[in-house]
Amino acid sequence: MVRRLRYTVFALFVALLCTSTQLYAQSTDVRLYGGYYTDNNDLFLGGGLGVNVLMLTVVPNFEYVFVDKATLYTANLDGHIGVLPLPGFSGWLGAGLAYIFAKPENGDSDTRGGFNVIAGFGADAIPLSPFIQAKYVFTQTNHFVISIGIRL
Repeated sequence: MVRRLRYTVFALFVALLCTSTQLYAQSTDVRLYGGYYTDNNDLFLGGGLGVNVLMLTVVPNFEYVFVDKATLYTANLDGHIGVLPLPGFSGWLGAGLAYIFAKPENGDSDTRGGFNVIAGFGADAIPLSPFIQAKYVFTQTNHFVISIGIRL
C-alpha cells in the first residue's frame, strides 16, 4: 500500500510538472534511448520528455534495466543547460533526481533515492537528432551510465 502510494505521488508530480511547464515551454521533444550501466554490465531502454523552459531543459524520464533474476527500473527528473553553441549541434551539462526501484527474484523490493550528474552531445542538424549522454548516479550503489538515442 505504501509503495503504491509512493508511485502514485511520483507519477502525479511528473504529470503536474509536464503540464505546468507546457504553459511556458518554448519547445518540447520526445526522447527514446538505450544504453549500458557500466558497473553491472547491464543494458537498458529509456524514454522521456524534454521541455525547454527559458535556458533550462527539464527532462522527466524512465529507464528499464535488463538484469538477471530481478526487476530494476529508474524514474528520473533531470534538468540541463546548453553549453555548446555550435550551429546544428548541442551540448549540455545538468543534474537531477533519481529514484531506483529494485526487486530481486527472491527478496524484498528496495527503493533508493539518488542524484544524477549529466553531460551530453547531440547532432540537431541530422534527422531524428541523435545524441549521446553520460550520467553518473550517486546513490547507495553508484552507477555510471552511457546512453545513445534520438529526439523526436
